[in-house]
Parts: sequence; C-alpha cells; structure tokens
Amino acid sequence: MSVTSRQGVDLYYETTGNGPALVMLHGFFGSSQDWYEYGYVSAFSADFRIVTTDFRGHGKSGKPLELEAYGIPEYAQDVRQVLQVNSVKEFHLIGFSRGARVGFALSTIADIRIKSFVCIGEHPFAEDMSSIRDGIDKIDIWAKGCGISLDHQKRLLANNRAALRAAAAQDRPEENVDRVTMPTLVVAGQRDTDYEKIVQTASLLPHATLLTLEGLDHFESLTKSDRVLPSVIDFLHRQARVYRS
Repeated sequence: MSVTSRQGVDLYYETTGNGPALVMLHGFFGSSQDWYEYGYVSAFSADFRIVTTDFRGHGKSGKPLELEAYGIPEYAQDVRQVLQVNSVKEFHLIGFSRGARVGFALSTIADIRIKSFVCIGEHPFAEDMSSIRDGIDKIDIWAKGCGISLDHQKRLLANNRAALRAAAAQDRPEENVDRVTMPTLVVAGQRDTDYEKIVQTASLLPHATLLTLEGLDHFESLTKSDRVLPSVIDFLHRQARVYRS
C-alpha cells in the first residue's frame, strides 16, 4: 500500500508493470480495485507502468466531510500529486465516468501531458448531480441489482456515505476541453442514459474515435470488459507504439 497526501488528505495509490506510464481513474462510487477486478490492469501490466489511485472520499483514500474539499479541480490536483510522487510527467490515460471527467481537467494543467486518452462513459457538459445524490441513499438496493460481482457490491456498500454526499453536493460545471487534442477513444454504452452526450463529446474532440457498445449501460461499459478491452488494447498499443509479437 502506497500513500501520499495533499491538503491533509491521504491519497492511496498503486503502481505495477514496466513501460510507458498508463494512469487509470475510476468512477464515482468506485475505487482503483475496479481496474484489477475487471482485468484492465492484467491486460496492460506487461507493456505499461500502471498507476491507479483512489479519489478522495473513495476506497482507501481519506474521506473529508467538508463540501469544499471536493470538486473536479481537487481530484485533478490529487492525481497530479500522485504523478509527481511517482515522477510521471507524461502518460496515457483511461478514465471511467468521473475518472474521465477528471481527465478533462488534467488536460488543462500546464505541467501534465496526456499522450492519449480513453474516455469511458463520460462527457464534459454541465451535469445535475441529483441522481447521484439519490443513488447514495438507495445504494443498498441498486448495488444488488445492477449486475456487478459480489466483491464489487461489497466495495460499494463499504463506501462512507457522508463523504459521498459531500462529494456529490455540488452540480458539475462544464469542463474546458480545448486542450483535449491528444488521440482519444470515446467509449459509449448504447444504453447509457448519457449516450447522446457521450457521442457528442466524440464529435467535439479533434482526434477522437467513437466506440459504441451495443446493448450496454453505463456500468457495463466498465464491467463487461470482454466487450471493451479488445478495442482499448488496440488503441493504446498503437498510441504507445507497443506491439506484442
């Protein structure tokens, strides 16, 4: 277990593998363990140096309860801190949901270079967080009915709900994507409630390719990794010029 801190908040992270840096950022309610469970880390650890981290309020990181402790800029600066501790200045990025939104914010930080970006199930537009706030109150019900594994259910149910409420208290403003000019793979579950916005995101970015996952919803665009990983592996290997014999 590795920990750094920023603003008095502990930030848990893990690194594994060797090669070009690949950062994986999880979604709201999630943790870095999602990338391990669904095979993303094992798919890339032979060819990349993988950095995963738990956002504040999630997983094994610190869980402040003050509303002002949260926001996409705070998450982005936390990731920057983890990158600095690991001497990572440029990297490839996979972000799911809120993790992808943090990726948009990271692109605006001057001393960070994202070489390529896999944006799964997210868009940069303003968003009402009331459905997330409702979801926190109903987590016992929907965690058992959304088709995820028992281990994933346990992680969801172990969340500090007061910290999640603080993290979701403010609606999200629109993100600036002017610097998202790197090669980008936008992954959209066709049954995601934000599908149209995710498709629109791909049309906004100058070097984006859209991957639509027929029949999959928001969570499944992460958890059905057998449907997601072949295209992501091909994309990242081409961008990093890493090819297996």
